Amino acid sequence: MAYISYKKLWHQLIDRDISKTELRNATGISSSTLANMVNEHNVSLEVLLKICVFLHCNLSDIAEVKFENNEEDYLMCAEHQTEYNVDTK
Repeated sequence: MAYISYKKLWHQLIDRDISKTELRNATGISSSTLANMVNEHNVSLEVLLKICVFLHCNLSDIAEVKFENNEEDYLMCAEHQTEYNVDTK
């Protein structure tokens, strides 16, 4: 199974000396949405866009797909990419 990791976001905040409260206030996201992110739950693309605009960064700078069972999930993902002619490199 795959999930979204926001570890890159937390590193961005540390590097920029921005607190989670400052992020929340600047973007207008709710405390429950931020809690969902801390617990690596899904949030809307709208939320991620607000964060990217605030930080002037790309989505890949704040989030990434992680696989719980790396090999099996990666192969499943690669199979679907091949099926839809998506370059896996």
